[in-house]
Formats: sequence, C-alpha cells, structure tokens
Amino acid sequence: MIKITGLCRSYEGRAVLDNIDLDIEKGGFIAILGRNGSGKSTLARHLNALLIPERGNVEIDGMDTSDSSALFAIRERVGIVFQNPDSQAVASIVEDDTAFAPENLGLTEDETEERIAFALRAVGIERLRRRSINELSGGQKQLTAIAGILAMRPEYMVFDECTSMLDPEARRRILDCVHELNNKYGTTIIWITHHMDEAAEADRVIIMDNGTIKADGAPRGIFSDAALISSSGLKLLECAALALRLRDNGYDLGTVPLTAQELAKAVSGYTGGSK
Repeated sequence: MIKITGLCRSYEGRAVLDNIDLDIEKGGFIAILGRNGSGKSTLARHLNALLIPERGNVEIDGMDTSDSSALFAIRERVGIVFQNPDSQAVASIVEDDTAFAPENLGLTEDETEERIAFALRAVGIERLRRRSINELSGGQKQLTAIAGILAMRPEYMVFDECTSMLDPEARRRILDCVHELNNKYGTTIIWITHHMDEAAEADRVIIMDNGTIKADGAPRGIFSDAALISSSGLKLLECAALALRLRDNGYDLGTVPLTAQELAKAVSGYTGGSK
C-alpha cells in the first residue's frame, strides 16, 4: 500500500503539492488527471523517492521515502516510466537495456535471463530483443522502457504521461500491455495522463488541480460531472458529453456512457424502448 499524508512541496514560493492525503491499495488501476501544472508529475516523483517531501510523508509498504536506508527497497517496489523513452534508455540494444535493472540487483546470470525473457514477453516485443533501440518506433521504444522497469518486478508501476507523444495505435498497444500487467500479474498501475479516454479505463480516477486533490472516485461518477471536469481545465469525454446534452434536451439515456460502444448501446436501447 502507498500511503501519502500531508504531502507538501513548493517551487519558487508556489505550492505545487498542497497537503495531499492519498491511499493507494495494491492491485488497482488508478488514473490521475489534471491540467498542466496541477502537480501530477511532482506527485509521481515522490512515489519512488526521486523527490523527498518538504512536509508530510510518503510510505511505500510501510517504508518512509525520507529514510535513506529504505531507498533501494522502495525503488525495487516502485518503477516509473516517463514521457520520453529516449531519456530512460541506458543501452543501445533492447535486451541490454532490459537487463540493466536485474544486473544491478545482483541477480545471477540465469535469474537475469529469466527476468529479461519475462519482461519482453509481457510487453510483446520478444522479436525485437536484439534490435538497436535507435531503429525502433516511438511505441516500441516506450514498450522497451516498460520492459526495463518490469524486469525489476516492481509491485507498483507509475506511468507519467507515457503515451502523450504516441499515435493512437501505439497508445492502444501500450494500454493493452498495461492492462495485462494489472490483470495477469497483479501489478498496481498509477496512470498519469491528460487523455480522458485512457483514464476512463481505470478502476479509480483522481483529479488534481492547483496542487490539491479535487476529486477521487469511480470513472463513471467523475465523468458524469460536467461542471467538475470543466472547472478542472479538462475536456469531457465526447460520448459522455453527448449523453449529457441529450439528457438536457429530454432524452435521458440513463447511465452516462464511457465509450462509443456504451453510447451506441444506450441510444439503441432508448430508441427500442420508445417504439
């Protein structure tokens, strides 16, 4: 469990994180939304002690991130994938990059090989094992970055807007991989994004604004509140926005849809019921 209590941080006299209280249970898929400057990335960097709280504390499975003696164990448990995969590459070949973490954990050659095979298989890039990273597409580079973190076998994986530079097909591939990590391996996912459709796939959505947590709940409840989304500087999901406009005009489809498929089903059901 990740437990954040009274977390504060400021830059140049401005509060970037202002008294954050947050619990994240193991095994979940949590999306964190917020406009630029809301504090999302700063929060992410506190989760594996890249940043230490100015006030308050962050605990990872009972270990305080400000305790330097726990630093290694914390970073084994919490891996972060950043926006730009080029900034994370530590080797020129995919398998060497994936091997970096387990080799530095002091594992045997057989254990390291098993970790590499597991990570590459989990993200679906076994065929790229001996390819140069410079030859990869943006999506393939991001999958390689994920494999490098996954080879540590962390309990928690934090993705800090890692799809923002990718095309829709690559975004979908990354999301499918992350869902498999969550569902098949039980990895806790903390997904920081500005894509509302990505957040809609999470179990829980947190909205940050001006360094505070403005909302925390199930996706359907969050995306049913148009005023909340607008005041947070975000854009409502198109399918939810259409359903809410229909409701305002007397056509209540019931539950607010989160996908185009849900919207089509709701419209079809409404039309069928009116005959």
